[in-house]
Amino acid sequence: MFEGLEQIGRADTVLLRGSVVVEHGKYLGEVTEVVADGITYQGCTSGNGKFIPGKPYGLGYDLLKRS
Repeated sequence: MFEGLEQIGRADTVLLRGSVVVEHGKYLGEVTEVVADGITYQGCTSGNGKFIPGKPYGLGYDLLKRS
């Protein structure tokens, strides 16, 4: 949703369903490749949900660009 927008800072710690997956800016899990619609993405380990590729210029992006 924030693709193309300037961002300041970064997440230091990220929790996923009560488990720490990023600590001090580093991903703690195993990185695997996920293929969706013929495009290869790097994703987290299986069992953490279903990967759904987003649309880079959706309604949320358009509304943010207007403000």
